Amino acid sequence: MNTKDQHIIALLRSNGRIPLTKLSRESGIAVSTIFDRLRMHYPRYVKRFTALLDFEALGYKAHAHVLFKSGSSRTALLRYLSGHPNINMLYRINNGWDVLAELIFPDMKQLEQFIDTLEQRFTITERHIAYLLQEISREHFLSDPAILPQGLNTRGRAKAA
Repeated sequence: MNTKDQHIIALLRSNGRIPLTKLSRESGIAVSTIFDRLRMHYPRYVKRFTALLDFEALGYKAHAHVLFKSGSSRTALLRYLSGHPNINMLYRINNGWDVLAELIFPDMKQLEQFIDTLEQRFTITERHIAYLLQEISREHFLSDPAILPQGLNTRGRAKAA
């Protein structure tokens, strides 16, 4: 991925609905070039275009990241969580933990009830909850053309320094 591609990606990350003409003006790259580069890179680097929501404004005031150690029930827990509507992000992780989940609920009581239900339904040996109090930044990486990271190669992974 060259500098032009990174610049286009950063502008799209900051506003995925930006018209190509405005993208061209802001980047200094011809519309036809942007179109060609997007067509070439879209299936490889862009998973999907989506909207970032203000969960609190939508009535979801309880927001937490939860780490789980689940022992033998990890696969069943992951399957259950991946199909639950209140899970925003879900990861299988390491360093003694099995799962990291982002939970979003209308209120703290419902969030706590959900975790209690998980503990009754699955073998959860340990959990750690971090309640999100204030969003400072979200989806910031590769979103500002002025502060792009150095060393991206054509496979989209950072090169070793």
